[in-house]
Amino acid sequence: MAALIWSRHVRHRLAVLYSDPFSYSLELGLPQPSQSMFDGDPEVKRECLWRGTAMDAKSLCADRRLSTLRCRSEKGKWQDIDLPITTYASMLSEYADPFAAPELIVMRNILRSWRFYDTFRTDADAPARRTSTGTRTHASSLLLPSGAK
Repeated sequence: MAALIWSRHVRHRLAVLYSDPFSYSLELGLPQPSQSMFDGDPEVKRECLWRGTAMDAKSLCADRRLSTLRCRSEKGKWQDIDLPITTYASMLSEYADPFAAPELIVMRNILRSWRFYDTFRTDADAPARRTSTGTRTHASSLLLPSGAK
């Protein structure tokens, strides 16, 4: 089994530029060095949720840095959320308040609606590609031979 070796200065950002109505980014990095067995596991350094595709100070709806989360109120003022979030969990999974942060719930539902086909082989000899008894499925959920939707 190969080990993944991270540089101490590496950060990776995953951004979902959805724009309708929100976009989201998740930034991962390494924790502070310690004697923990989990010293090499990535942690969430920052998460942001904003309106549109361009993230700027005015469009931010929610901003999480390490274990601190703040959300904008209806009036546009920042509110600190009194909920420490562990560094290995996402604000989308840990905080749900339809009144203080409805945007988080909307983005969580958008991401939950996505379909990922990462648990079965897709090569030419994969069992899923063999001739078999047909089943009924909606045309919108079929994959092309290339694996694309």
